[in-house]
Amino acid sequence: MYIKTFFIFTFLSLFTLKIYPNNNDIIILTGEYPPYSSQLIPGNGIAVEIVKKVCELANLNCSLQFLPWLRCEYLIENGKAFAAFPYAYSDERKEKYFYSEPIFFADPYIFIYKDKIKISSEISLNEIKKLDLTIGIIRGSFYSEYFQNLKIKFEESSDYSSLLKKLLNNRIDAIVEGIIVLKSEIKSLKLPNLDRIKSIRISDFKNTGNMLIVSKKYPNNQEILEKMNSAIKKLKNNGTIDKIIKKYN
Repeated sequence: MYIKTFFIFTFLSLFTLKIYPNNNDIIILTGEYPPYSSQLIPGNGIAVEIVKKVCELANLNCSLQFLPWLRCEYLIENGKAFAAFPYAYSDERKEKYFYSEPIFFADPYIFIYKDKIKISSEISLNEIKKLDLTIGIIRGSFYSEYFQNLKIKFEESSDYSSLLKKLLNNRIDAIVEGIIVLKSEIKSLKLPNLDRIKSIRISDFKNTGNMLIVSKKYPNNQEILEKMNSAIKKLKNNGTIDKIIKKYN
């Protein structure tokens, strides 16, 4: 009974947490997704630094807050926050949110044991389907929509440590994730036998744009989004975004 009550309380608390903006600040949310966004690294990550620059250039007072990803999406969908980042495009999300201009581009890869695929450069989703693999992904990632449409088997996990342990214990055949993100996790976790894993670019996901998802219910959303999009374009053109990305190697 205690365990059941605990989980009910935890679930409800996720949706009753309050956020505290200063004055009339525009509320922008993110979660743990190193090296793009994290409270545990200097500068809080590539995407966070870019969004701060966007707000500064657009002359917007932004209140940036870290919350669980599920909580971020709940607040955006209900108009309690203006935007959350970084998110890749999916048709399902398009129904719920507006999208900003991309703030950076990433290349998702498939991570798999070296002896399972002889291809070394690129692979398509259709080729992955033919191999009849079970793919591990992070819960809520945009890959699930593609896999469902193509009937590719997949399992979701809440964190990268769980994904990698499943792969190492042969509970899944591969992982699909952005190469920078997963290599960062691999380096930090120091799990055994990771040298047996190779990464292959997925041709369908080349240069995937990562954006802010914007609430369709937030006051003055179109006006704010227009200012942010203009700032994003300027920061791309003047090289600021490239400089931030290079700083993180």
